Amino acid sequence: MRCSDEGHAEAYRNVLPLGITLNLGGHSSHFQNCTDLYRASLRNIEGITARLMGFFVEKDPHEIFLRKCFTPSAERVRQLMENS
Repeated sequence: MRCSDEGHAEAYRNVLPLGITLNLGGHSSHFQNCTDLYRASLRNIEGITARLMGFFVEKDPHEIFLRKCFTPSAERVRQLMENS
């Protein structure tokens, strides 16, 4: 289930086709087999999102997951890049 073009799920959708084999994280962390891990993470996110939506059937996903005072981060970054 796709609720928005923001956040972790969209990030996984974007990196999966890249075939990344090594992820270097902060504080010297890393992991391999990224495709399998990214795919599993995306499945988990989509699964929990679908279950959560069941509790709020009459509301729009943005009403549930985004606070009205927050600008979604990806959109804000796009705006800042356009203005720089």
